[in-house]
Amino acid sequence: MKKNWLITLIVVFLIFSIATPPVLGATKGSTMAEVQKKITSLTKQVKDLKNKLGLKIKETDKLKKEKSALQNQIKTKDLSNKNKDIQIVNLNKAIKEKDINLLDLTESINDKNIEISDLSESIVEKDETIEELHKKIKQLEQLSSVNFIYTDEKGNLLSSNSKNAIKWYEFRTDQITIYLTAKAFNEFGYIIDISDEVVTDICQYFNGNQLPQNMAVFISFNDTVSKATSGEYFAGEKRAFIRGESFYPHNRYTQESLVDVYVHELTHAFQDALAPNLFNANVSSGGLYWLTEGMASYVEHQFIPYENYAIPEGHLTSEHKYNKEEYRAKILRSIKENNIDMDSFTKLPERMKMYKSYEIYESLIYFIENKYNHNTLLTYTKSLETQDPINSFMPTFKTTEEQFINDWKEYYSLK
Repeated sequence: MKKNWLITLIVVFLIFSIATPPVLGATKGSTMAEVQKKITSLTKQVKDLKNKLGLKIKETDKLKKEKSALQNQIKTKDLSNKNKDIQIVNLNKAIKEKDINLLDLTESINDKNIEISDLSESIVEKDETIEELHKKIKQLEQLSSVNFIYTDEKGNLLSSNSKNAIKWYEFRTDQITIYLTAKAFNEFGYIIDISDEVVTDICQYFNGNQLPQNMAVFISFNDTVSKATSGEYFAGEKRAFIRGESFYPHNRYTQESLVDVYVHELTHAFQDALAPNLFNANVSSGGLYWLTEGMASYVEHQFIPYENYAIPEGHLTSEHKYNKEEYRAKILRSIKENNIDMDSFTKLPERMKMYKSYEIYESLIYFIENKYNHNTLLTYTKSLETQDPINSFMPTFKTTEEQFINDWKEYYSLK
């Protein structure tokens, strides 16, 4: 409508221009050709204006379309957002359901893991039981192929099995013959494998002096053996008896394990080989406990490299390698336990004096090893084979017993 109105206006304007007299300055005699030329020019202008108008209309229509499209997009977007909100709500609901399902699944997995863990523990226990049974079968097979002997409860040899007889299975190593009861074999069979290593290490402490003969060690475990109360070396018989139940881990009131006692009793055998009179109560040096028990305890606690031996876990304590301060604490405890008057303690313990524990004896050996030297101790020990302890002490240690004990007290700060 607007387009037709505009064209009409332009045509009226052109007609009016033709009918109107010439403007000032125009010649009166304008020819028809000039008028025609002007009409042609105006017609061209009208055509150009129409083209421009068409372009403007097209641009307007385009803008309207863009506006409409934009409005539609906005409406669609709003609708889409609403749909998306609905979708999000539904999705959140689904996610929540999935979370619930996941939680249930997690709980189910945890329950299964607990069942698996219980089952695994049961399997481990069964495997351990099977391994233990295999071990026992192997032990029984091993026991069935070795020699054995019978003794009474006091260790006296019996010619055959009889009532209350104790059966000992015999295992010979290069240097020791070990006799084990069946129960002791099940519990301490490892001692067979490490015995020669133990003997070799003790031999080094005695500067390479060997045992003169293959000695016997009897080890029992909850058997009716009364030969020894716990562990004891019998010099006259060249035998040692050890009751395994008396020691760690079976006796929680002691820090000595069976291996410790095994070392201790074998050390007595080496002492016996070096100076037999140490264990002969009928001669002047008999019952010299501070030396025999002190040295055996020192070797047991300070010298032996237990970490080199194949000892089962739980069969060895950490009570080894004491230092000076630890010895001092042990001395003070022993003084209290044995009611020792330190003012009157001016000489070495009497030959037959047996304290409740060996800490004081062992501390004397530790003092000698550090204040003097190892060879001095072995020289003194060897001298007791032919000399009285009192007469041998001064030439070896270059001091009196009184001064020796005084130095010992100062060394451990006991004054």
